[in-house]
Amino acid sequence: MWGRQTHVISVGGNALEVDGNGDIKSQRLAVLEPVAVIADLFRQGNRIALTHGNGPQVGNIAHRFAIAQAEGVLYQVPLDLIVADTQGGIASIFLQALHEELYDERTRLHRKIGGVVTMVEVDPMHPGFQKPTKPIGLELSPELIKKLQVPWDLIDYKDGKRRIVASPEPLDIIDIDLIRDLVKLGYLTICCGGGGIPVARHNGGKLVPLEAVIDKDRTTALLGIQMKADRVTTLTKPRGVIMDFDRDGPEGEIHKILKASHALGLGRELDDGGMGPKLEAAANFVMGRNASRWRGFRNKCAVITNAANVRRSFEGFGEGGTWIVPD
Repeated sequence: MWGRQTHVISVGGNALEVDGNGDIKSQRLAVLEPVAVIADLFRQGNRIALTHGNGPQVGNIAHRFAIAQAEGVLYQVPLDLIVADTQGGIASIFLQALHEELYDERTRLHRKIGGVVTMVEVDPMHPGFQKPTKPIGLELSPELIKKLQVPWDLIDYKDGKRRIVASPEPLDIIDIDLIRDLVKLGYLTICCGGGGIPVARHNGGKLVPLEAVIDKDRTTALLGIQMKADRVTTLTKPRGVIMDFDRDGPEGEIHKILKASHALGLGRELDDGGMGPKLEAAANFVMGRNASRWRGFRNKCAVITNAANVRRSFEGFGEGGTWIVPD
């Protein structure tokens, strides 16, 4: 495995499911495999920032509040606070698993591990607020939609509908200095959960929360750029970028190595709710740019893989997933 480098590792919200089940017990089981690899990297002296998705979880929490509101039991909660809720909840699952994995029986000491509730700046005029594209949560039946009576944007999904929300580009990580300092001090730091809590700057710097869910892959790429990471690794359900997913499904042949410019173009061709943002974000990290702004940081690599293959991806170049490399 690689030693004494700076890594940003991202675990997707869908990767926190076991056989399609995303309840809390399944989330605790799903983190064990990636946590074992992350712990090994950390023991070898690598500096690590860990991010995670929340697409299924943030939608499910919003649905619970909506159902409770329809029953006259609770009030609705805005998306920015639900994102913050998932940051704390999912981070705690990772923290508990990491503490158990990294506990030293000899010294009876835990390694340095922590989490940061993270805000991320976005553009309040982003077109996604007028035309949302990011799906969150589970399928909603026609009966449930009628019962909820909420002003959500919905798209057709299987036999029902699915909620879609704004997903603006991340412009700046508000808490980047704290995250950088913790990582430099040797803390395995969980941060930028669910893409970060979306905020906009108003009136000379005041932070105003927004109703949105930022794409965590784009925030992860920005985090890698701002931390000058050596590698960004994204864990999702497929073992890499499938060459022809429509024809072959998740077991199809994967791209092993992609040049960043090719990956960027390919990512823009794929759908917003799947592999597209992951591939585009990985390419942007390697190319050193974010939101079309060049940041002058190049010559690193990114890997898209899954929990079952992530260890192989640290054992040799071009192994264990799809590698995105400089042109």
